[in-house]
Amino acid sequence: MKNLQHIVIPLIIILAATFAVIGLFPSTHKFGGVYLPVDKDEILSHTYSILDELGIQYEGFSLGAKVNLNRSLYRFLQKEYGIRGGNNKMREEFPVYYWDVRYQHQSRIQVGVQTGESEDTQRNEEQKPGDIQFRYDGKGNLIYFSYEKNDTIDPSFLTYNEARYLAEHFLSSYVSLRPDELYIRNEETNIEDRRREHKFEWLTGTTIPELEKKVAVTVNGETVTSMSISYEIPPLPSLTRHETMAAIGASIIYLSIGIVMLVMGIRRIRSYEIGFRYGIILGIMVGLLFAIFFLGQMWDQLQWLLLVPLILGPLFLGGIYVLAWVIGESIVRETWKEKMQSLDLLMKGYLSHSKIGESILRGLAIGVVIAAIALIIIRCADIILPLWYSSVRSEMLESIASLFPGFSILVNSMYGSLYTLVFFFMFLLAVLRQKMKSAVIIILTASIIFAVAHWQPFHSITSGILLTALITIVPMWAAFRYDVLTAFAALFTYSVVDEWMIVLLSGNPWLTQQGMIVGLAFSGLIVISIVSLVTKDRVTDVTTLAPVFERYISERQRLQREIEIAREVQMSFLPKSDPRVPGIDIASRCIPAHEVGGDYYDFIHIDDHLFGVVIGDVSGKGTRASFYMTLTKGILRSTARNVHNPSQLLKEVNRTFYESIERGAFISMVYGIFNLKEKTLTVARAGHNPVILWKSTSANGELINPKGIALGLDRGDIFDSSIQESVIQYNAGDMFIFYTDGFPEAVNKKNEEFGDERLLQAARKYNGLPAEEFINSLITETNEFIGRTPQRDDMTMVVVKVKNSIV
Repeated sequence: MKNLQHIVIPLIIILAATFAVIGLFPSTHKFGGVYLPVDKDEILSHTYSILDELGIQYEGFSLGAKVNLNRSLYRFLQKEYGIRGGNNKMREEFPVYYWDVRYQHQSRIQVGVQTGESEDTQRNEEQKPGDIQFRYDGKGNLIYFSYEKNDTIDPSFLTYNEARYLAEHFLSSYVSLRPDELYIRNEETNIEDRRREHKFEWLTGTTIPELEKKVAVTVNGETVTSMSISYEIPPLPSLTRHETMAAIGASIIYLSIGIVMLVMGIRRIRSYEIGFRYGIILGIMVGLLFAIFFLGQMWDQLQWLLLVPLILGPLFLGGIYVLAWVIGESIVRETWKEKMQSLDLLMKGYLSHSKIGESILRGLAIGVVIAAIALIIIRCADIILPLWYSSVRSEMLESIASLFPGFSILVNSMYGSLYTLVFFFMFLLAVLRQKMKSAVIIILTASIIFAVAHWQPFHSITSGILLTALITIVPMWAAFRYDVLTAFAALFTYSVVDEWMIVLLSGNPWLTQQGMIVGLAFSGLIVISIVSLVTKDRVTDVTTLAPVFERYISERQRLQREIEIAREVQMSFLPKSDPRVPGIDIASRCIPAHEVGGDYYDFIHIDDHLFGVVIGDVSGKGTRASFYMTLTKGILRSTARNVHNPSQLLKEVNRTFYESIERGAFISMVYGIFNLKEKTLTVARAGHNPVILWKSTSANGELINPKGIALGLDRGDIFDSSIQESVIQYNAGDMFIFYTDGFPEAVNKKNEEFGDERLLQAARKYNGLPAEEFINSLITETNEFIGRTPQRDDMTMVVVKVKNSIV
C-alpha cells in the first residue's frame, strides 16, 4: 500500500504540473516567444538554392547553422508589451528568433616548407570569395544576407536604375517584398577606382506604429552583396549594468564556494576523509557529456583544429568536477550520511531497489512542480508588478540546431545539473547546516546565494534576485528534505522541462518529434522507477554499502561528540552565575579552548563572614582532564564544609586526590578565603599561578605567591611541608585577580605569548573599572593579541574587587 502511494501520488503530480507548464509556458517563460515552424534542414536546403541561383560557389566552405536572437528587438517588445504581449508579438510577427547560417572558407593550412604550387593554383585561391551569411526568421523568410565578394575581381558597372532593379528583384524573389510595399528613404552610390557600389534603403510599416521596418540592399558590381531587414528601435537603457552585476555576482559566489571547497578539501585529504571513486566516475561522465554536446553542436563544421577543445574541454571540466564532487561528497557524508544511501545503491548496481525508484520518481515530480511553480510565480508577479525580461542568452537555444535536439537537451541538462548539484545542493547546503540550526534559515540563505549567481533576467536586478530566490526555495527544500538522488532528479527534470517546452511548442514537426522523444525518455524513467518500487529489495542494510572513508568520518564524529559531552560536563560543574557578596564585586569567565581542558573555578559560601574562591587547572587535555576536574570539585566541596583554613583544605584534598588517580596526573590550584569581618584574604597556593593584587593606593600590582606544589604529585609528607599561606589585609578599591595559565600562555599567529608582563600592563590599564568591565576589557585586549589563532588551553579568570564602601 505504501509503495502504491509512492507511485500514484507522484504520477498525478507529474501529469498536473506538466499540463500547467504547457499552458503557461508560451505566455510566461522567457523563451515563450520561440516559434520556428521551419526546421534546420529546410533552411539549409533553401540556402543552397539561393546560392545556386546567385551563382555563388561554396565548395571548400564549412557550414554552421544555429538559432540566434535579436536582443534589442526582444527587449523592446518585452518592455512595451510585457511578458505575455511580447511573447505573442515574437510568435506572430517579429523575427526575434532567427536561423543564423554561415559559410566560412576553410583556408589551406601549411605546415613546414612551401609546396611549390603553380601560379594558376595560387590565382584560383585568391579568387575564392569570403564568408557568406544568411539569416531567416522562424517561418523561413530571408531577413539578412551578406556575401564578402573578393575585391581583386574586376566588377562590371551597373547604372543606378539597373542596380535598383537588381535590388528590387532580389527582394521580390528571396524576401517576398514587393517594391510598392516600400518607400525609399536613402540611396547612395560609391565609386572608387574601378569599383562601383550602390546602397539602397527602404522603410515599411509594421503593426506597431512607432516601430518601422528598414530594408537595406547593397549592390556591388553586378551582384547583390548584402541585404538586411532591421527595425528602427527607440533607444533603450543600457544592459551593461545588468550584465556586469550578473557576472560579478556569479563570479563572487563561485569563487567563494571554490575557495572554501579547496580549504576544506585539503584538510580532509590529510584526514583520509575523501573518496575518489564516485568522483572519478561522475567526472568521466561530465567530460563525456560535454564532448557529446560539443559534437552535436559542431558536427557539420568538424575540422582537425576542433580536436583541441574536444579533448581539452572534457578533461578540464571533468577534472574540476572530480575535485568538486569528492569534497562535496565528504561534507554531505559528514552532515547527512543518509542522503547518500540511494546513490550508494545506484553505484553498487542495485538499480531495482525501492529507494532508487522512490528517489527518481519523487525527483521527477518535484522537478516538474518547480517548473510549474516558477511560471506561476512569474505570472503572479507580472500581474502585480510591471515585469519584463531585459535579455536572454542565446546559448539556451543551442540544442535546437544540434544533430538530435532531443538527445542534446537531455545531455546538456544532465551536464549542467551535475555541476549545480555538487556546488549548491550538496556542498552549500551541507556547510550551512553545519553552521546554522534552523532549516528555514538554511533554505532561505542557500536560495538567496543561488539567486545572486543565477538570477532571472528581469529588468530589475532586485526583482530578478527575489523571484529567483523564491523559485529556488522549492528545490532547496527538496534537497534538504530528501536525498542527493532526489535532488539531482529534480534539477535534471527542471532543466530538461525548460528546454523541452521550447522544442515541443516551437510549431515545427521535426522539433516537436524531438520533444516527444524527450517525453518518451522520461516515461522510461517513470517505468524504471515503478518497477524498482514493486520489486523486492535485494539488500536491506544500506549502510554497509557506504565507502570506506565514511568510517573515518564517523569515527571522528564519535570522538568529537565524546569531547562535546565532556565539555558540557565540564562547563556544567562551573558556577552558573557570579555570587553576590556584601562589600565585594565579583566577575568570572571561562573561555574554552578547542579541546576539553581541566580549568576549574568555584565559589564557596562557608558562613556569613567567610567566602572562598578557588581556581585550578588539571594537567593534560581531553575527557580524562575533565573527569579529574569533576572529581576535584566534589572532593573540595565536601572538605570545605569542615575545614576553614586554605592550606589545611589543600592538604586534605591532596591526600584524597592522590589516592584516587593514576600517577602522573596533577592539579595546580589556588584557594583563598575572604574574611568579610576582618577584611582579610588568606591564600594557599598548590603550584598554581600567583594571585595578582592591585591595591587602590599603589600604581603597581603585587603578586601573592605563597609556596606549594601541585595536588597529586606527593602522597602528603612533601606536600604538607611545602604548603604555605599568605594573609593580606584589604581595603576599599583593592582588586584580586585569580587566573589560569591560559592567559599568559595565549599565543598569536607569530607564536608569541601574551605573557605575564602584558597581563600586568592590561591590569594596570583597567584596574579602575568595576569587576565585570575589567574582565571584559582584559579579554578583549587578549583576543586582539591572539587574533584568530587557535589556543592550546582554556583561559579562566576570577576578579574580586573590594567596593569603595565596605560593609
